[in-house]
Amino acid sequence: MTSVKLKLHKNKLLKDGTYPLVFQIIHNRRKKVLYTNYKVRESDFDPVSGKVRADDSRQLSDRSAQRINRALNRERKTLLSKIAFYEEHGIDFCVEDLDDRSSRQHNVHLLQYMNKQIREKILARRNGTAAAYKSTHSSLQKYLGGKDVRASEINPMFVRKYEEFLRKQQVSDNTIAFYMRNLRTIYNNILQDGFPSVGESPFKATRTTVHKTVKRALSKKNMVLLVHCTFSPSEPLLEFARDIFLFSFYTRGMSLVDIVFLRKEHIFDNAIHYVRHKSSQPLRITITEPLAALIAKYDNDSPYIFPILRDDAPFSHYDQYRSALARINRNLKRVGLKLGLTTPLTTYVARHTWATLAKQCGAPVAVISEGLGHASEKITHIYLKEFDSDVLDRINEIVTRL
Repeated sequence: MTSVKLKLHKNKLLKDGTYPLVFQIIHNRRKKVLYTNYKVRESDFDPVSGKVRADDSRQLSDRSAQRINRALNRERKTLLSKIAFYEEHGIDFCVEDLDDRSSRQHNVHLLQYMNKQIREKILARRNGTAAAYKSTHSSLQKYLGGKDVRASEINPMFVRKYEEFLRKQQVSDNTIAFYMRNLRTIYNNILQDGFPSVGESPFKATRTTVHKTVKRALSKKNMVLLVHCTFSPSEPLLEFARDIFLFSFYTRGMSLVDIVFLRKEHIFDNAIHYVRHKSSQPLRITITEPLAALIAKYDNDSPYIFPILRDDAPFSHYDQYRSALARINRNLKRVGLKLGLTTPLTTYVARHTWATLAKQCGAPVAVISEGLGHASEKITHIYLKEFDSDVLDRINEIVTRL
């Protein structure tokens, strides 16, 4: 249990006769004070109520006392909110994690600071960023052999040696770029928190260019095989993975994160209406016969189209989605082996397959945006805005008619 109490720091009498107002935090039997931006005379503070008051000398007005109390109350609520979140989620924390100014006062350690950033991203429900930082943290931990380094030790040589380590581990160029981008962001956050930079930028000679990956798509013949593939009663997970793949294909390559969070209320006027998670672009997809059959097949009591997310589960929706992504892709690979396909199946293959078959059907490249694989999705959106949704519906009906 963690306690928070507002007190006068009696050991710090200032020259003007005032004392700093501090929050006394007791956590794991350890006591620490966090300084506020306020200082008052002893007579201006009520230790029982823990509030500032205006005494008879009137050196502090009622209005000033009320203003200070409101500000301190907001700060107390912020502290209690952080503590409640950490305790509710079983996250280990120290008192320094509660102090936003601690990184300005100390030469922070890299991995320790990253852990704090991860917690803050989780608190802000930015789970994707938290997951990216976790992955980079794990990589750096291996590089450092379980030790930590001070932020001042992050220099061009550190970055160069880290990159050499990754290459010896046969990490792909794109993954190296991913780790370097995250490390650069963390380093910049440290600077923004008030820690002074030392010398030149550690990333001055670092290149984080992402190479275009080889796109894989199924032929129409293999798509027909996939559609008509039968599964035994002992293979429900394989059948479900195949159906998720088909659902993505029938919906113009809808990504798994959008499929997982798709709710029944998103279906009306014989169409699916949703906002794409990655680009925040609103999309409308007319429901074709095979799509309607899949929706009916997995009709359930939950508010979601597919029984993947559970609101009463002990894990967050994001964690459930990540688990489903790994499970479905694992089972899709087994489906591919069952059918003897040379292309390893993943949920993304469905997206590229739709785009490739649309191109083969003669659809304008502008409409399908070259397999929905532009280097920047802004280009995709600029082109797609020029086409009526009926055009996309007609193309989708042709492509998915297997």
